[in-house]
Amino acid sequence: DSLQVLSLDDNQIEEIDSKSFVDMRSLKSLSLEGNRLTRLPDETFQNLHDLRYLNLAFNRLTEINFDAFDYVGSLSFLTLDASHNRIERLASNKTSRFSTNSNIRSIDLSHNQIREVQPGFFETVSMVVKSLDLSHNLLTSASSSWLGQLRKLKSLDLSLNRLERLDARSLEESRQLLSLNLSYNSLKQLEAGSLHRQDSLQVSKPIQSFSSLPSH
Repeated sequence: DSLQVLSLDDNQIEEIDSKSFVDMRSLKSLSLEGNRLTRLPDETFQNLHDLRYLNLAFNRLTEINFDAFDYVGSLSFLTLDASHNRIERLASNKTSRFSTNSNIRSIDLSHNQIREVQPGFFETVSMVVKSLDLSHNLLTSASSSWLGQLRKLKSLDLSLNRLERLDARSLEESRQLLSLNLSYNSLKQLEAGSLHRQDSLQVSKPIQSFSSLPSH
């Protein structure tokens, strides 16, 4: 019960059963980097209340299932690293009829092949996520149907995608946003009012990538 750090990096783990870590109540850091995981069953990491860092990078995940993180980090602030996987689409895959209760404050989904984010995908964590990294993916649009739910967001990285447009309402509800990285996309314009509710925002972008900026 006193184990706080567990590293299972660079093994050949292909599957983890539900509740595999349920009795490790003192665990603060769990790393499964460099394995062969393709999916996460419901309640995979359930009841890891004190977990602060979960590393799933460099696996073969094709989806993210928020039900796998039920009651994870509920007594702390969880950082989830799912970068360098094989995720092509972020789609709601919730199977439980109960709401997911987790405290995921930071999510890294960079270096995947994400082309699409289904409306409502982030709903279960919409009031807790403060940092989201979707850089190095294949996104062509950033829609309010999924970005608009992230009301507590303070940092958003969409660099190195294929974004052509940022809709005026995409970040309308993310009023606490402080950092937005849009570098190295194919943006041709920013619609007037796109960022009018973010009073303290700092935007990172190569200015030469824009052919049209909104007038004041």
